[in-house]
Amino acid sequence: MPAASSKPSYLVGYGLVGVYLTPADIAESINFSRQEPLSRLSAAACAAPTPRSTAMHIAPKPHLPSTLHDPAACQGCEVRRSGICRVLDPDNLSQMARVSSRRVVARGEPIHRVGLDDDVVANLLGGAVSLARCLPDGRQQIVGLQFPPSLVGNFVGVDDGLDTVARETVRLCVIPRHDFETIISRSPELEHAVLHQVGLQLDEARTWLLAIGRKSASERVATFLDMVARHRAVPAEEGGEYILHLPLSRGAMADFLGLTIETVSRKMTELRRTGIIDFSDATTVRILSRQRLKSATGDVP
Repeated sequence: MPAASSKPSYLVGYGLVGVYLTPADIAESINFSRQEPLSRLSAAACAAPTPRSTAMHIAPKPHLPSTLHDPAACQGCEVRRSGICRVLDPDNLSQMARVSSRRVVARGEPIHRVGLDDDVVANLLGGAVSLARCLPDGRQQIVGLQFPPSLVGNFVGVDDGLDTVARETVRLCVIPRHDFETIISRSPELEHAVLHQVGLQLDEARTWLLAIGRKSASERVATFLDMVARHRAVPAEEGGEYILHLPLSRGAMADFLGLTIETVSRKMTELRRTGIIDFSDATTVRILSRQRLKSATGDVP
């Protein structure tokens, strides 16, 4: 408690901290001069001291990066507040902007055709890419999908044998790997952000190992829709419904899920018949109930 004084004081709360201020302190804190009449303050500010038990508590706001002074290349970036660059200080962000470049990859094109090889990494700004491995006889398995704001590319410069293909028109922010490593060495926050993103991708890969190994065909299709919805579902005008643009064709879905095209189509129709989803073409799905879709994945009791 503040020391006894003839001047009234007021308890102002922020977060978990309460601070006692005099009227003059309050006036100065809002850019009034000490000579400015206190009558400019509200009458409430000059009322009796606020008891501690009823003091105002203002919850701290979540930290979001300020984009007011971003480099020109970063202004308007779709993933500025959600990607790895959100943790960079102004100096490292400016350095990242100087060494990066933007690329657009057409749907169906391999990413390496636009120069994304072992010497660069890229921040995925828009669209979706698939990661696949091929056997010598031509058989292929899609082993992963990536959505914004994922990092695309090889972080360690060793050939991973993955074919990375744009499943939609893809927008990339490409960074030379040696420059990326230099910035990481100066920014522990960026290093942690990259590790966090790699961890999320590893968790998703483990989820798909379980889906392919143990889930039924219906559960696999529902799991795929639920996974894509987590990344990009858009609320529909009707309450509780979502619009989902699928990045994969039915054939690519079958490849990803270890099923046949006929099985994927049949299970999609079953989900529509049970009122969980609706669709009129192969590219857009309306999710009628996220809760029921989640239940159909087999991940909840």
